[in-house]
Amino acid sequence: MSVETALGLSAGMAAQIIDQHWNDWVAGRPGLALADHANLRRWLRAAPTPDANAALLDLAMLAAKDGGDDTDAALLLAFCLLPSACRIANHLADVDPREVDQLVASQLWIEIRTYNWRRCARVTGTICANLRRNVLREWNLDPDRPPRTTVGAGIDVRAQLCDAPMATVLTPRQELMQALDWGVDSGTIEPFDRDLLLELVEISVVDPKHRSPRRPLLGSAILVGPEFGVSPRTVRRRSRHALDALAARASEITQVLDQLAS
Repeated sequence: MSVETALGLSAGMAAQIIDQHWNDWVAGRPGLALADHANLRRWLRAAPTPDANAALLDLAMLAAKDGGDDTDAALLLAFCLLPSACRIANHLADVDPREVDQLVASQLWIEIRTYNWRRCARVTGTICANLRRNVLREWNLDPDRPPRTTVGAGIDVRAQLCDAPMATVLTPRQELMQALDWGVDSGTIEPFDRDLLLELVEISVVDPKHRSPRRPLLGSAILVGPEFGVSPRTVRRRSRHALDALAARASEITQVLDQLAS
């Protein structure tokens, strides 16, 4: 099973939808008119971020129930977001490897059909952030703390992540989560920046190519950018700013962590 299979999608189906509807969709939608519909997903990866966002927003408006209510547009948008959805499924596979693809696929469909296109212009980042949080809620896990741990055989993952009492000494992961959450609560960083930093860390932990101490954390920006609908340059700029802001308040963060561990 894969997310693509669970959705019943394929490249051939996407091409067929484009052949049937693209000319009608493009009329009056300048964002879609910019796109290379013959190689849509490839174009989205290579296009300037504002152009990619504009095209995805037009497609999201068509796909939403309170927009165009077009299920073919929803299928095509799901196809465009599949790489990010599959990454989320892979990140959460340690929780329930048998059901994760179906759950991610069904939640992706819900997020697309209920997308708030009137207020949210960053389609990929918004849908994927909501997708990950809502999948975690289905498992009764903390929606702001996506699991990214290696668990030995026979251990109940949910118990490890949620039900176990906090240890006297915080683990590095707990410290990271608490520091970033404190940064958001205190107004030091924005929730979007916290999500960027978490994703950069998760890629560094999982992907051996990005785990080397010789490679800086922000080297993963090229992978994170498309998932959040921004350019790698924006990922690096915002992440540096967030890290500098947190570093400036390091003494306060240390006090918070010491209180939690006591």
